[in-house]
Amino acid sequence: MNTSYFVWNCQGAASSKFYRVLKSLLQGYKPDVVVLVEPRISGAKADQVIRKIGYQNSHRVEAVGYSGGIWLLWRDHLTIEIVSNHKQFIHTYIQRANETTATAFTAIYGSPNASRREHLWRDLLKLQVSDDEPWLIAGDFNATLAEGDRKGGSRRNQGGCSKFQNFVKEAGLIDLGFSGPKFTWQRGGLLVRLDRALKQQNMGHYAAQHGSNAPSKTTI
Repeated sequence: MNTSYFVWNCQGAASSKFYRVLKSLLQGYKPDVVVLVEPRISGAKADQVIRKIGYQNSHRVEAVGYSGGIWLLWRDHLTIEIVSNHKQFIHTYIQRANETTATAFTAIYGSPNASRREHLWRDLLKLQVSDDEPWLIAGDFNATLAEGDRKGGSRRNQGGCSKFQNFVKEAGLIDLGFSGPKFTWQRGGLLVRLDRALKQQNMGHYAAQHGSNAPSKTTI
């Protein structure tokens, strides 16, 4: 049976509008696993919002003020082992009830700061996920991978992030692609694809869907 993953840079989880939009999306997608990044709230206020969302289990990396933060929520029919907590990712193993194999899943929120983001690539490689393990990695990387991931802005930034490219190559990952609008972030005339999902090359079929400032939904 497939497991579906819903990943969204919500850019703030405190407003009533956030909850209305999220509720509608979850009713449509019905994901097993939900990842919300950049919630911009933490502590007791985050606990209150997470309870309202209605998933039975949760784990999070706290936002620091208005910066960062990753929430991971999942249904009871999954067993999730939290392997590593990092300011820019949560690394887990996910297993469905009555199944013997687990999938490595890493939820990402890359720092907007390029020097801090270098720690992301280095520390992801330290996870040492073996080549014969299924590994799904998804979220907001705050970096582009290919030349076509940016439209507008300075031409010197069109080629993609070399450190991101090196990480993908060294880890043996491939971009799963998408359906829907190509770009996930916009400011004025600049459009950029910052959100994506990657997989180990030996993993089976799954699909992702995303749009500008919208969630991605991945099924494996």
